[in-house]
Amino acid sequence: MTRPTLEQLLDATSPETRARERAATTAPVPEPLVRLLPDRGLPLGAVANVADLGLLIQLGARLAASEWAAVVFPVKLAC
Repeated sequence: MTRPTLEQLLDATSPETRARERAATTAPVPEPLVRLLPDRGLPLGAVANVADLGLLIQLGARLAASEWAAVVFPVKLAC
């Protein structure tokens, strides 16, 4: 097993590399929510409980453009 070089370690831990990795493992969310989430998006495969219909519609519209999502057992979807 070879040890990584200092250059490889610096590249692997650079802010740019970390941002690319986060972008590849998160689903996009509407811009106002980006600063509220730790990874600037929803982690792929995550489960979220959304109680507000408007927020659910915004998230759904944004996810539909690039990913897929499901609404499971909605108790009540009425305005």
